[in-house]
Amino acid sequence: MKKSFFVLTLALYFLAGLAGAEAAQRRGAGGGAKGANRQAVGGKDSSATPGDLETNALEFEKKGDWLKASVAYRQAAIRARLNGEYQKAIQYGQKALQMGEAAKDPLPQAAALLQLSYVYNQIRQRDKSKEALEKGVEIAKKIPSGNRKQMIESSLYRELGRIFLEQGEADKAIEAISYALQGQESQLALVKRRGQANAPGIRKIAHNTAQTLQRLGKAHSIKGDSAEAIKVYEKSLLIIEEFKLKSGTQEMVYRLLAGLYLERKDFARATENATRALRLAEQKQHASVVWQASKLMGDLLRQTKGPSESIPYYQRAISVIESSRAGLESEELRTSFFEGKGPVYTAMILAYIEGKNWEEGFNYNERARSRAFLDVLGSKVQLAGGSLLEEERSLQAQINSLRARMSAADEVDADEEAPQEEEDQQQLKEDLAAAQKVYNDYLAKVRKENKEQASLMNVEPLTLKEVQEQLDSGETLLEYYVRGIKLFCGWWKKNSPQPSFYRCPAANWLRESRP
Repeated sequence: MKKSFFVLTLALYFLAGLAGAEAAQRRGAGGGAKGANRQAVGGKDSSATPGDLETNALEFEKKGDWLKASVAYRQAAIRARLNGEYQKAIQYGQKALQMGEAAKDPLPQAAALLQLSYVYNQIRQRDKSKEALEKGVEIAKKIPSGNRKQMIESSLYRELGRIFLEQGEADKAIEAISYALQGQESQLALVKRRGQANAPGIRKIAHNTAQTLQRLGKAHSIKGDSAEAIKVYEKSLLIIEEFKLKSGTQEMVYRLLAGLYLERKDFARATENATRALRLAEQKQHASVVWQASKLMGDLLRQTKGPSESIPYYQRAISVIESSRAGLESEELRTSFFEGKGPVYTAMILAYIEGKNWEEGFNYNERARSRAFLDVLGSKVQLAGGSLLEEERSLQAQINSLRARMSAADEVDADEEAPQEEEDQQQLKEDLAAAQKVYNDYLAKVRKENKEQASLMNVEPLTLKEVQEQLDSGETLLEYYVRGIKLFCGWWKKNSPQPSFYRCPAANWLRESRP
């Protein structure tokens, strides 16, 4: 009886919410606070920049219209996040929260905290992401019952489930994500029963449901139940196909399925899903999935066809990682972004070692080491004038913006804009290629005019041949690489094409190296 009452109540609120949205669109911005909230989210110009949206927010703030200011700042945060401008996204999200507090309205406060959690997650600030979500859950309890409350609560619990996953607490993750999924599936089922599959906002609910299923599948995978994980992932794909969604969840699910099949040594299905994931991610320029799927294809080929076949995919993964990293200015953001991506360099180095290509193994080992050093040094040393730095950042921002527009948003919730599915993908590809060429030409110019500054913008360590050229006769170069508890060492003479190679457990090496 209680469950039936819940479903009936949900249905009434859901239908009321749809009617309210349509009425708000007819009323426009002047139709009251709730109407303004709907109109601001659903009816804005998708080409607006974060700066444009910030200007709107400041105007509302000056007038003391805290609710509209909160919505506008949240819109700016969404746009900045999709553009890869994470520092701005954090600033706008915090302002959206402040305006919601000034309005004494829990809805925009919870929505702002959800938005902040997304940004913190993308730069791997897990503690801050969890803190924002837990605060959002408490605030959401104060929102009056209805569809909007349930959608935001579902998103908050789904993201909390992600945090539990990252902490290795699979049972807690499954509980939180299942709670989020219950409401979303109820909403979809209600719409289907009433024949309202094309009603406003349904695609957002479908997107959220597909994404929540993706998270639930990952939780079952971490728990060790790969069979259940595969069932859940396939259910997510069915929803994506049914509603013809073009979000980033599809390629993410294919990538996760490929990983599970690789673990099972089902190489045919692993290859099929990895290929789909990489193709979709490349089409949409979904950077995070491009590098993950590329690494997965490399791992797969390394096991089935040998190390030489895997190397192009590892190279692609590294290229995407370093390109995305270049758009971050703060040392903290760069360091946290690079966290967890070391295994890509490890796989590349080991592939070269297994293929006895010592020279390229050396080069990528130095590249990985230089990347870590550059992240520390780059924020503390600025050799160029302000105009040079501003030009570099402007070009990177343009590239990041184009990439973001080509990929669907990773999260689309009650208060977020839907991805612009009708945008001309071919034109965006051409614009991106042109922007990358301009940036490459700019780097070439900087290399000629200011080599020191160029060294802070791009990772270009000396190659093995260049290092050997600087060795005197009789000198020996020692290169080492640590993987887990194993130490790999190579000794090169000035003209030796390959090293004397040594591999041993790090514990033994530490004992042997003590005086």
